[in-house]
Amino acid sequence: MTKLLPATLAALLLLGGCSHFRSGPDWVIPEMDTAEAQLEVAYSQDRRARNTFDVENRTEEYAKAIAAYELVIERFPTDRDAAPLALLRTAELQRDQDNWPAALELYEEAVAKHPENPQVHAGGLYGMGLAYDELKQPQRAQAAYKALIEQYGADGDPQIRELARAARLRYQLIR
Repeated sequence: MTKLLPATLAALLLLGGCSHFRSGPDWVIPEMDTAEAQLEVAYSQDRRARNTFDVENRTEEYAKAIAAYELVIERFPTDRDAAPLALLRTAELQRDQDNWPAALELYEEAVAKHPENPQVHAGGLYGMGLAYDELKQPQRAQAAYKALIEQYGADGDPQIRELARAARLRYQLIR
Protein backbone atom coordinates (compact mmCIF):
# COMPACT_ATOMS: atom_id res chain seq x y z
CA MET A 1 0.00 0.00 0.00
CA THR A 2 2.69 2.49 0.91
CA LYS A 3 6.38 2.97 1.31
CA LEU A 4 5.84 5.69 3.91
CA LEU A 5 6.98 4.49 7.30
CA PRO A 6 4.02 2.86 9.06
CA ALA A 7 4.51 5.01 12.19
CA THR A 8 4.57 8.20 10.10
CA LEU A 9 1.45 7.22 8.21
CA ALA A 10 -0.35 6.27 11.42
CA ALA A 11 0.57 9.57 13.05
CA LEU A 12 -0.65 11.49 10.04
CA LEU A 13 -3.93 9.61 10.07
CA LEU A 14 -4.50 10.02 13.80
CA LEU A 15 -3.22 13.54 14.38
CA GLY A 16 -3.87 15.34 11.15
CA GLY A 17 -7.44 14.64 10.23
CA CYS A 18 -6.70 12.80 7.02
CA SER A 19 -9.60 12.52 4.62
CA HIS A 20 -8.21 10.97 1.42
CA PHE A 21 -5.02 9.80 -0.23
CA ARG A 22 -3.11 10.58 -3.41
CA SER A 23 -1.25 7.57 -4.72
CA GLY A 24 1.49 6.70 -7.14
CA PRO A 25 2.56 3.33 -8.48
CA ASP A 26 3.06 1.88 -5.00
CA TRP A 27 2.75 4.79 -2.58
CA VAL A 28 0.22 7.21 -1.17
CA ILE A 29 0.22 10.80 0.05
CA PRO A 30 -2.50 11.51 2.60
CA GLU A 31 -4.83 14.45 2.04
CA MET A 32 -4.99 16.50 5.21
CA ASP A 33 -7.74 18.84 6.40
CA THR A 34 -5.60 21.96 6.74
CA ALA A 35 -2.99 23.64 4.56
CA GLU A 36 -0.53 23.62 7.45
CA ALA A 37 -0.90 19.87 7.98
CA GLN A 38 -0.70 19.19 4.23
CA LEU A 39 2.49 21.26 4.01
CA GLU A 40 3.97 19.29 6.92
CA VAL A 41 3.30 16.04 5.03
CA ALA A 42 5.14 17.53 2.06
CA TYR A 43 8.05 18.72 4.23
CA SER A 44 8.33 15.24 5.70
CA GLN A 45 8.48 13.64 2.26
CA ASP A 46 10.94 16.32 1.12
CA ARG A 47 13.28 15.45 4.01
CA ARG A 48 12.98 11.77 3.16
CA ALA A 49 13.87 12.46 -0.48
CA ARG A 50 16.87 14.61 0.39
CA ASN A 51 18.13 12.00 2.86
CA THR A 52 17.86 9.11 0.42
CA PHE A 53 21.32 8.02 -0.60
CA ASP A 54 20.25 4.94 -2.53
CA VAL A 55 20.30 6.08 -6.16
CA GLU A 56 17.59 3.60 -7.18
CA ASN A 57 15.13 5.01 -4.63
CA ARG A 58 16.10 8.66 -4.93
CA THR A 59 14.08 9.37 -8.11
CA GLU A 60 10.96 7.82 -6.61
CA GLU A 61 11.40 9.71 -3.33
CA TYR A 62 11.76 13.00 -5.21
CA ALA A 63 8.63 12.18 -7.23
CA LYS A 64 6.76 11.60 -3.97
CA ALA A 65 7.97 14.90 -2.53
CA ILE A 66 6.98 16.80 -5.67
CA ALA A 67 3.56 15.12 -5.63
CA ALA A 68 3.16 16.06 -1.96
CA TYR A 69 3.90 19.73 -2.67
CA GLU A 70 1.65 19.71 -5.73
CA LEU A 71 -1.12 18.37 -3.51
CA VAL A 72 -0.69 21.37 -1.20
CA ILE A 73 -1.03 23.73 -4.18
CA GLU A 74 -4.00 21.83 -5.60
CA ARG A 75 -5.94 21.53 -2.35
CA PHE A 76 -5.11 24.94 -0.84
CA PRO A 77 -4.43 27.27 -3.80
CA THR A 78 -5.51 30.41 -1.93
CA ASP A 79 -3.52 29.78 1.24
CA ARG A 80 -1.12 32.73 1.46
CA ASP A 81 1.66 30.74 3.12
CA ALA A 82 1.42 27.06 2.22
CA ALA A 83 0.74 27.30 -1.53
CA PRO A 84 3.58 29.76 -2.29
CA LEU A 85 6.06 27.79 -0.18
CA ALA A 86 5.00 24.53 -1.82
CA LEU A 87 5.56 26.07 -5.26
CA LEU A 88 9.05 27.26 -4.29
CA ARG A 89 9.98 23.90 -2.75
CA THR A 90 8.76 22.10 -5.89
CA ALA A 91 11.08 24.29 -7.96
CA GLU A 92 13.96 23.50 -5.62
CA LEU A 93 13.34 19.77 -5.89
CA GLN A 94 13.38 20.04 -9.68
CA ARG A 95 16.62 22.02 -9.43
CA ASP A 96 18.15 19.38 -7.14
CA GLN A 97 17.48 16.80 -9.85
CA ASP A 98 19.12 19.03 -12.48
CA ASN A 99 15.77 19.51 -14.21
CA TRP A 100 16.58 23.14 -14.91
CA PRO A 101 13.81 23.92 -17.45
CA ALA A 102 11.12 22.67 -15.04
CA ALA A 103 12.77 24.46 -12.12
CA LEU A 104 12.94 27.71 -14.08
CA GLU A 105 9.28 27.53 -15.03
CA LEU A 106 8.30 27.02 -11.39
CA TYR A 107 10.60 29.78 -10.13
CA GLU A 108 9.11 32.18 -12.69
CA GLU A 109 5.62 31.18 -11.57
CA ALA A 110 6.54 31.77 -7.92
CA VAL A 111 7.90 35.25 -8.72
CA ALA A 112 4.91 36.19 -10.88
CA LYS A 113 2.22 34.86 -8.54
CA HIS A 114 3.64 35.75 -5.14
CA PRO A 115 5.30 39.18 -5.09
CA GLU A 116 3.63 39.81 -1.71
CA ASN A 117 5.55 36.94 -0.09
CA PRO A 118 9.16 38.12 0.33
CA GLN A 119 10.55 34.67 1.16
CA VAL A 120 9.02 33.08 -1.94
CA HIS A 121 9.60 36.07 -4.21
CA ALA A 122 13.26 36.43 -3.23
CA GLY A 123 13.79 32.67 -3.38
CA GLY A 124 12.17 32.58 -6.80
CA LEU A 125 14.39 35.38 -8.11
CA TYR A 126 17.50 33.63 -6.80
CA GLY A 127 16.37 30.32 -8.30
CA MET A 128 15.71 32.03 -11.62
CA GLY A 129 19.25 33.38 -11.57
CA LEU A 130 20.66 29.92 -10.88
CA ALA A 131 18.53 28.34 -13.60
CA TYR A 132 19.32 30.97 -16.22
CA ASP A 133 23.01 30.66 -15.39
CA GLU A 134 22.85 26.87 -15.70
CA LEU A 135 20.92 27.18 -18.99
CA LYS A 136 23.67 29.47 -20.38
CA GLN A 137 21.58 32.65 -20.36
CA PRO A 138 23.89 34.99 -18.42
CA GLN A 139 22.05 38.24 -19.17
CA ARG A 140 18.81 36.83 -17.81
CA ALA A 141 20.65 35.42 -14.79
CA GLN A 142 22.09 38.86 -14.08
CA ALA A 143 18.67 40.47 -14.43
CA ALA A 144 17.19 38.05 -11.87
CA TYR A 145 20.06 38.57 -9.45
CA LYS A 146 19.90 42.35 -9.89
CA ALA A 147 16.16 42.38 -9.17
CA LEU A 148 16.78 40.37 -5.99
CA ILE A 149 19.60 42.67 -4.87
CA GLU A 150 17.59 45.83 -5.53
CA GLN A 151 14.37 44.61 -3.91
CA TYR A 152 15.77 42.69 -0.94
CA GLY A 153 19.36 43.82 -0.33
CA ALA A 154 18.35 45.72 2.83
CA ASP A 155 15.49 43.45 3.90
CA GLY A 156 14.91 42.98 7.62
CA ASP A 157 14.84 39.18 7.33
CA PRO A 158 18.37 37.78 7.67
CA GLN A 159 17.61 34.80 5.40
CA ILE A 160 16.40 37.09 2.63
CA ARG A 161 19.40 39.39 3.09
CA GLU A 162 21.64 36.32 2.79
CA LEU A 163 19.97 35.43 -0.52
CA ALA A 164 20.60 38.99 -1.72
CA ARG A 165 24.24 38.73 -0.64
CA ALA A 166 24.63 35.42 -2.50
CA ALA A 167 22.92 36.96 -5.54
CA ARG A 168 25.39 39.86 -5.45
CA LEU A 169 28.32 37.43 -5.50
CA ARG A 170 26.85 35.40 -8.35
CA TYR A 171 26.03 38.61 -10.26
CA GLN A 172 29.65 39.70 -10.02
CA LEU A 173 30.92 36.31 -11.20
CA ILE A 174 28.84 36.55 -14.37
CA ARG A 175 30.15 40.00 -15.31
